[in-house]
Amino acid sequence: MDRIEEKDSIINGISDAIMLLDTKTYKILQVNQAFLNSYRISLDQVIGKTCHQITHHNPEPCWETLGVHCPLRETVLKGDIYRTEHVHKDSEGNDIYFELTSYPVRDLSGDISRMVHISRDVTDRRRAEEALKERVTRSEHLAALGQAVSEITHEIKNPLMMIGGLAKQVLQSPNEEAKFKKLTIITKEVSRLETLLSDL
Repeated sequence: MDRIEEKDSIINGISDAIMLLDTKTYKILQVNQAFLNSYRISLDQVIGKTCHQITHHNPEPCWETLGVHCPLRETVLKGDIYRTEHVHKDSEGNDIYFELTSYPVRDLSGDISRMVHISRDVTDRRRAEEALKERVTRSEHLAALGQAVSEITHEIKNPLMMIGGLAKQVLQSPNEEAKFKKLTIITKEVSRLETLLSDL
């Protein structure tokens, strides 16, 4: 195995997606096998295309049209390593979540002529986090609903007990004035329950 084959073998053995780009054109010069696997694409479909064409399915640079921080542009502007998280799309348009790091590659004169873009697929982790957030939100909603039901039950139970008790007393009371007072309270409690139900 010669040195070029050995280098290619090492790069293709890395599980993170690697892309080498030209800093002026943002065209892809080389990628590893993990990159091709992540985007479900062939080498012929990648080489010579711009990174935004492949990773965002966008003919224009992502910072211009999508309003996102492009790690490659940041590396060129700052001349340093840049890290971020992006949502890219594979060849079928499915979202892939990546932790991205871009590295400047300087030529003999010290200018940044190339960039190395390394992406770690964190899609499974992000989806698990989103599912957990959804479950927590659902649990919080159910807990709030349970609390509301408990409060409503309390609000309805007390007047119903009073109405039931007073109704029994009215049936047993021979005094018309006492009956009238108790019926007045029953009417007020019924009205309060109707208002509560209307509010609900």
